[in-house]
Amino acid sequence: MSAAKEFMSMMIKFRSVSRFTLRHHKEFIQSKLDELGLKKYVPGVQSSPGWIQAQEQLKFIGAMTDEELDNPDLLRGLRVRRISWKLGKPEKEIKDFIYEYYRFSEMQRFVKYLHAAGLPEPKNNDELIIGMSRHPKFQNEYTMTKRQRTDIRRRQKRGW
Repeated sequence: MSAAKEFMSMMIKFRSVSRFTLRHHKEFIQSKLDELGLKKYVPGVQSSPGWIQAQEQLKFIGAMTDEELDNPDLLRGLRVRRISWKLGKPEKEIKDFIYEYYRFSEMQRFVKYLHAAGLPEPKNNDELIIGMSRHPKFQNEYTMTKRQRTDIRRRQKRGW
């Protein structure tokens, strides 16, 4: 599947979900792996970074309780520690995964906002991220680029 078709299918899935949870995130990752079909048996595919990352994300989600899958805001403190202990991974990796989930969730909110407002949808992932970072309603730690976050921190230190 081409990158443009894959992106458009992601956009359609985003619009159809009312509240994006880790269950939806799991389905999205699983569907990406299922799309490979027989290609996954080609030598080198299962050792590619994208495949390994998707498998790791599915392990993270598999270590969570049903309550955590339905309400990711509960993933703090001892729950993160429990998941990291269960998987034998450092807490930072679990927190990074949760951060990525929140970025994905913000993308879903932005796509729904554009659709509801009748605005044109982005054509690729880069346009989506740029649109989110420029829109005042969606400027938060999950949608800003690293440079934007650094600039804000500098301004805060200077007292602007």
